Amino acid sequence: MRRLVITFLAVVVLIGSSAGVAVALNAHAHHSVRAGHAADRFGPAGYRGVRLRMTRAQATAAGAHVDHDGKGAACDGFLLPRSKAPENAVDGWLSRKQGVAFIEAPDRTATTPEGLHEGATHAQARAAYPHARSYPDFWSVAVPGHPRESYWWNFQHGRVVTLAIVLDTQDCVN
Repeated sequence: MRRLVITFLAVVVLIGSSAGVAVALNAHAHHSVRAGHAADRFGPAGYRGVRLRMTRAQATAAGAHVDHDGKGAACDGFLLPRSKAPENAVDGWLSRKQGVAFIEAPDRTATTPEGLHEGATHAQARAAYPHARSYPDFWSVAVPGHPRESYWWNFQHGRVVTLAIVLDTQDCVN
């Protein structure tokens, strides 16, 4: 009888452990794909310490490298901290009137709290943002909890190829 009880307990522990591991792995996988890691969280108001509406001085203090060309343009490009942008590329735009107005996700690791990232499929984008609107060149949705900001993205071959968080009143890009 004692052997039966020990065998039964061992089976319960194994099944419980397997189920626990499966639940933990599923939760981890769900978290990784759906919500991203905190360090890679894109939005709701910024990325890598650079937030929308920051002044030039605040963005620079946060680690952004602002390219001030002195040509009188309405906006200057900037690179995010730890940027790996190719030469002559930018990660965002800083408006002279509004501060940081546009931040583009620099790579696939940047994930919105709702799970959207570069490389996501059309179905994944729709699942993350069912109320997104399609325009001729991009998709857009209001950032949850931030009605004056939007996520913009576009698709190529059925996958998200660019993702940005933008001030709705930005004056840097069309």
